[in-house]
Amino acid sequence: MTAKRDPLQPLGPRHQDRPGPAPRLVLGPMLRHVDHDSAVLWVQVSHACQVEWRLRRNGRAERRFTAMTFCVHGRHYALIAAKGLFAGWWYEYDVWAQRRGGALTGVWPDARATGARLPPSSFRTLPSGGGGEVRLAVVSCRAPESHDADGDKEIGVDALKLLARRLKRQYPMRRIAWPQALLEIGDQVYADSVSRAMEAVLKTPHERIGVPVNEVVSFPEFAELYAEAWGDDDIRWMRSCIPSIGIFDDHEIVDDWNINSAWVDEQRAQPWRMARIRAGLLAYWVYQGAGNLAPEAWSGDERMQALRSPGALLAAGKQRDVTRSAESLFARYAVGTRKARWSYERPIGPVRLIVGDCRTRRDLKANRLMDDDEWSWFRDAVLDAKESHLLLVLTLPVLLPDGIRELESSSAASREFPWTLDPLAAIIDAAFEAGEDKPLRRYMQERVDLEHWPAFPASFDDFISLLEDRLMAPGRTTRSLVLLSGDVHFSYCMTARLAKAPGRPVHQFVVSPARNRLSPGNESLFRVMAGPHGRALVDLGRALVAAHGGAGVLPVNPKADATNARIVTTLLSLGGRNLLFDNVFAMLRTGPAGGELRFEAAGGTAGREVEAYGSRTLRPAGRVRVALA
Repeated sequence: MTAKRDPLQPLGPRHQDRPGPAPRLVLGPMLRHVDHDSAVLWVQVSHACQVEWRLRRNGRAERRFTAMTFCVHGRHYALIAAKGLFAGWWYEYDVWAQRRGGALTGVWPDARATGARLPPSSFRTLPSGGGGEVRLAVVSCRAPESHDADGDKEIGVDALKLLARRLKRQYPMRRIAWPQALLEIGDQVYADSVSRAMEAVLKTPHERIGVPVNEVVSFPEFAELYAEAWGDDDIRWMRSCIPSIGIFDDHEIVDDWNINSAWVDEQRAQPWRMARIRAGLLAYWVYQGAGNLAPEAWSGDERMQALRSPGALLAAGKQRDVTRSAESLFARYAVGTRKARWSYERPIGPVRLIVGDCRTRRDLKANRLMDDDEWSWFRDAVLDAKESHLLLVLTLPVLLPDGIRELESSSAASREFPWTLDPLAAIIDAAFEAGEDKPLRRYMQERVDLEHWPAFPASFDDFISLLEDRLMAPGRTTRSLVLLSGDVHFSYCMTARLAKAPGRPVHQFVVSPARNRLSPGNESLFRVMAGPHGRALVDLGRALVAAHGGAGVLPVNPKADATNARIVTTLLSLGGRNLLFDNVFAMLRTGPAGGELRFEAAGGTAGREVEAYGSRTLRPAGRVRVALA
């Protein structure tokens, strides 16, 4: 009779080497940082294993690159770096995986997940040197719902999915039609407003512990959120071909993240809210942030070191379980006892891309969007860039239509100056149900998201000064200077001319959303405030409030007014409209000969055929030229 094994005892060597089920791809492959001689691939797999990335050039096997998975909360990931590639060459590839003691198994292409209808995964390294034209596909703000009539009715047709389908059709012409990268400017997932399907999953466990049923809290829940957002076959294939460049905004964690000091105090008062911020930051780094770095930067980044540390070695494949080390580090980021640099920069041909963090490094006591250290880094990156074409990516717009800008600067003034509890303010508070614990100034700031650069006058003034310094810097030639943003759930384009550099235009392009929808009330508000009478309405509001003894409610902000006098902005027409409220993506083309930004809006008849996505189509929605200085 065979004795029963004690379940508390470790398995013997023979059992440890038993391979078990073959690994499969859970999510990805996703192409991340690509330059002229290297590329990074991200994958999530079902088991601890070694992942092999096989590249082909001109149809012939070229190189193989491998990486061992690491484990976070029972989920298995790998970042594979391919180095020594040829500049400007096209590569096709597939992905293999091998568990310890098992056979090498092909996991991509995966006919079980995507069928056989997708073209091979293919990408191109950047050309050497700084010449040529740069094409970037730009999206932001993509909320989750099913790709059917119900989902379309809820948040509209998915522009990102339609872009993926277009790129698939363009595969034979990819050398001239595809963008060099997909630039995602925040809110790739909505952790604070999940889909109906996700809410049904969260309902019972969240009710049991007393947390909202429509918000994710733990790392495993964030992992499911990313799987839902990126699991669509067309989008998954597109990400395997087009390198993605990203930065987070508030919805990757929770709405209004770090919007004001009162909000921060509320979060810190409840442990589960701080646990959510820690888990969200860690999930962002695992799924998005790590892939923004070039392989040579991995060894010097403490977040990468946390993912690559020995951790607890798992017997099945000698995989690193880095959960404890990563949780410890990201907990310190969440509470602010340790700071990381989430901003970064990189050249793409003749363009210097500088991505700034508008969320984690705020100085709310001084009412600044970036603290001194973060602003110093960003300022130096802009002034030191040798390229003549600059693309400054900031999730929150710097330049806004006049009426909206004035409304935001008034919001800032109401935070800086004493609050006047006059009868009119009390009536307005009651009408908006703001309550004693959330006065009108804070309620309006959070409800209407009045938190962009003009709402932080000192930061706004610093930014205008930075633009002046760059455009007038001796020894620096600036042919084009573009600010690219998202967040606001409507799209627009502006040009600005600075008093100190009148002949050198600055562009503000806002591309938002890829799939979301403003409430009717907010849409009407922004249409009016961006119109020709928007600023006059703010001035009228100030006068009415002042007449009732409430000058502290909508005061004039002297610093903001002084800054506004240094810059003249023009809101450009897009297809006969100044603002686009459609679900859109944009194609930005820029280079030595100039460039343009083209908007494409998602629409068409909503059908229930998910695979064909009904008769949904993209249509041109406007374009503007990138003027050269």
